[in-house]
Amino acid sequence: MESGKSYFFCGIGGSGMLPLACIVRARGHEVAGSDRSLDQGRLAGKFAFLESLGIRLFQQDGSGVTSADQLVVTSAAIEETVPDVVKANALGAERVTRPQLLAQLFNGAPRGIAVVDRRAAGGFATDLRASAARAFSQYGRGAWPCIV
Repeated sequence: MESGKSYFFCGIGGSGMLPLACIVRARGHEVAGSDRSLDQGRLAGKFAFLESLGIRLFQQDGSGVTSADQLVVTSAAIEETVPDVVKANALGAERVTRPQLLAQLFNGAPRGIAVVDRRAAGGFATDLRASAARAFSQYGRGAWPCIV
């Protein structure tokens, strides 16, 4: 992620977009966004929270996309006909999808994580315990090998 970049999240109130916007803001970037729910006057608490973080919110009418220097982030729920997307295209602003931004954040992180579907978590934990038990039996009570 480029430092000092300005991000515009189209659909910022979504369950996948809101956390990413918060992470990008916490990293010191300028963040703004729009959402249909905001336009409809729904979910006021969610949008008040975003504003409390210093995230500027706009109607989803293209008014928040102001420069080709902005990186416009969209989710799969955002159609090409949404005014913010139309304006971004007209300005020549760089666009990135939510999964692409998520990958950039993940790959740029100093430490990796693993996410396991909770339905499979029991099997994963069992496999991990079995691997640890095998390693312990192979190496005795000495130093444990690194299990990643």
